Amino acid sequence: MTTSPASRLRSPLGGALLTGLLALLYRGWLTARYYGAEEEDWGNLGITFGTLQSGFTYVEMEHMPLFTTLAALATAFTGDAESGGEFIAVLGGAVGVGTLTWMGWRWLSPAAGLIAGLLLIVQPDSALYAATPLRISTYTALSLLAVAMIGERRAWLAGAFLSLAFLCRFDVLLTVTPALVVLIGLRFGQSRDTREALGERDAGGLWRALVPLAAVVVLWSAFYKHQLGTWAFWGDVAARNTGEYGHLGLIGRLDHGLETLFGVATQMMPQHVGHAVLPLALVGLALLFRGHAQRPSEGRWLGLCAAIALAFFAITVTLSAYQPDHNLYWKWLSALVPYLLLLAVHAAVFLVALTAGAGGSARRALAGAVALGLLVATSLDWQTETQRQLQRSDLWYGTQIRLMEWVEESLPADVGIVADLIPSTYEARHSQRMRFFSWSHETLPHGAPEKFGAWLVDNRISLVIWFREDWVGASRAAPYLQGGWPVDAGPVRLQPIAREDGYGFIAYQVTGSVAVPEPTTAPPADAGATGSPM
Repeated sequence: MTTSPASRLRSPLGGALLTGLLALLYRGWLTARYYGAEEEDWGNLGITFGTLQSGFTYVEMEHMPLFTTLAALATAFTGDAESGGEFIAVLGGAVGVGTLTWMGWRWLSPAAGLIAGLLLIVQPDSALYAATPLRISTYTALSLLAVAMIGERRAWLAGAFLSLAFLCRFDVLLTVTPALVVLIGLRFGQSRDTREALGERDAGGLWRALVPLAAVVVLWSAFYKHQLGTWAFWGDVAARNTGEYGHLGLIGRLDHGLETLFGVATQMMPQHVGHAVLPLALVGLALLFRGHAQRPSEGRWLGLCAAIALAFFAITVTLSAYQPDHNLYWKWLSALVPYLLLLAVHAAVFLVALTAGAGGSARRALAGAVALGLLVATSLDWQTETQRQLQRSDLWYGTQIRLMEWVEESLPADVGIVADLIPSTYEARHSQRMRFFSWSHETLPHGAPEKFGAWLVDNRISLVIWFREDWVGASRAAPYLQGGWPVDAGPVRLQPIAREDGYGFIAYQVTGSVAVPEPTTAPPADAGATGSPM
């Protein structure tokens, strides 16, 4: 007996394929319009291309290595680390959407799975972070696949996905893994009659999922020890995200952390997820723990994963050293978003069905109005946030990328450039001969413009990109460039050609010396070209 296409579309797999395909198309469309949310989007390009150039002997140690390795494999076919990284990120985003749809449809209800999957397609952070060369969409997909396989009692597959998720981000050791340990513990702590009464399926064999994960963790720890002299592979990341407030005592850090958590919970999360989603997600969590699901056992497992992921996010925010509006919280939130959406949609579907089932046209009309209002409110919030992030990205980062594209087309291949951050990391996406000089270069003179101009001529430097950030060093080396006016520097003149004040950079063309190559065309208007301060 064969299954018709219409029947397949009414199955969890059909729903997963449909939403996954739509997510793939939308995220692919966004790749040409989104320029990322931070420097790491572009910093990954050099790591990816370096991994490919080394013949995969180079292993990125600052972060977990799986994403850049996969991106390097894709780069071998595309020839460009940007497109290679985007391919892996887009694919991970689509797999994550499809997996969430499948779990929701199969475990909770078809409506919950399909609606949650459709919402995840357009949720701003999930969509945008999957359209740039970042690892978060790949990690989210792998962790959701691990949750799905654990729920289906596929121990070895679960172990494989847990191991891969760990190699992408070690967060899985603090989210899905503790949930699995609790699930296994409940299996041994309850009588058979209790488990049957709760609808729990046997979880005893799931300890096997921990075997490959433990092996991978030990091997990575040993490799990390061999390379960097310590077993603490989490140390650098933890120090970087928490160290700024190390001077505060325990009470001071706790006070600052709780204040940050309050800001994130009341400002950032409603803005990014939607005001209706958060309270509904808490209702959905309670419903799952009470067994209100198509498959109660799997529903409780999903609720357990969601609760621990939410707690991990809250602890991470409390311990972090950033302000509530920092974009890192957007990235960290995106791994939690699938759980929040599925819980919220499950609650909405349950409440609407409950109200409609109680009888009475007035109640049914009220339930429909509430559901429509929540949908409209959430969609408006997301549309506003998506546009805000696209515009911010286009100004802050797109301006620099368009400037460097013009440099590639209009200046010699071995052009000299003084720059840090995105201009240099963007060019690391493929083989190139540009000569980059950091603002911390040991021979770069500080102080007098005349000495700086002579140094530019000696090194045949055609472009100087000044950055406002103090730690870059440009403001100390050349404070006279912060105004954005033309500057006479000894033998050359520095003419401003591009500027963006949100990010804080000004690009100067070096003119007046035959020793310094000049561009063949004018900089494009959409690269922030200017002849005076903007």
